[in-house]
Amino acid sequence: MSSNAINKPTEFVNLYDLARAIPLIGPTLTLLIEGEPGTAKSSLLKIMEEVHGDKYHYVYFDCPVMDPSDLGLRVPNRETGRLEYYPTALVPLDGKPVIIMLDELAKAVKMMKTMFTRLMLERVLGDIKLPEGSIVFATSNNASDGVGDSMESHSINRLMRVKLKKVTSDEWCVWASQSGVHPIIRAWADRNPKAFQSYREITQKELEENTYGIFDPRKPGQSFLSPRSLAKCDPIVRNKSVLGMDVVRTTLSGTIGHQSAESLAMFISIGDEVTRTADVIADPMGTPIPTKIAALIMMMFYAVDDIKTQDDLTKFMQFVGRVPSREVSAVFYTMMCKVPKNIRLVRGNATLTDWAAKNYILLS
Repeated sequence: MSSNAINKPTEFVNLYDLARAIPLIGPTLTLLIEGEPGTAKSSLLKIMEEVHGDKYHYVYFDCPVMDPSDLGLRVPNRETGRLEYYPTALVPLDGKPVIIMLDELAKAVKMMKTMFTRLMLERVLGDIKLPEGSIVFATSNNASDGVGDSMESHSINRLMRVKLKKVTSDEWCVWASQSGVHPIIRAWADRNPKAFQSYREITQKELEENTYGIFDPRKPGQSFLSPRSLAKCDPIVRNKSVLGMDVVRTTLSGTIGHQSAESLAMFISIGDEVTRTADVIADPMGTPIPTKIAALIMMMFYAVDDIKTQDDLTKFMQFVGRVPSREVSAVFYTMMCKVPKNIRLVRGNATLTDWAAKNYILLS
């Protein structure tokens, strides 16, 4: 095996996989999770709490803005005549294990990186040993991202480096459905999978030909499209009728860059052709089918949010059965199956099950 193969970092696809893996190895080994800007690395602590509940205290360290006093100070003890270390109240030390996330570790000032090394290697904060079972992990951007991340070799050697793979449009749509991101944005993401490409996984020519303004380390300081910035478009799209399309275009451009903003704005303009889910359910066989695929996709994502009962699902499936594009129908089925709140409806609906049996080739 070549040395390059030995040193190539592992890639994780899913933050929930990481959240489950970290407690198994985290008490003795510190993971450094590296990924592109805007790929939800900083949300990992929240996911850890979601997965593991009140078993731990959860502590966030914003490494680039911390100084030594944020960890603790030595103060005089008049009885002993010595300086004793008093740790920061930021870290609960009541005996319950803690999970500490060192966010953007590789952007910390050099002194703090030095102070963090003992915490990462020995689970010691200043002079204080963390409670048994405590976990420390860190996040960083890729060095190739060109955003100021650097680590010395001796510090890297104390860590397990893993890469976080950028999500696909399908994966992002599942998360966005669970998180309540506006259906127009999710429909746009579904129709534009290249918007989720990573500069690390495509050729230079493909990067130059990508028309979505994704992150490119050669173009620092520009607004760009990322999974994070796309989600931040939600309040803009929700208030489109109040803002007006000129303001919508301007604010979208400042959030995801001009190229993606123009594309998403076109999707928003199609929204007038979208029929409300309630109207479809009221007349599934008479509701007109939009001629534009984008409008149909939007209706599918609206329905994923709106359907609450078996009767609603059965009636909407009658409409889906009239849709000439089976690929559009498959989008609805896939999202219904993957969004946890809808799983019980899916399992108990004979109409949906029958559609899946007849269209299994699309779903395989």
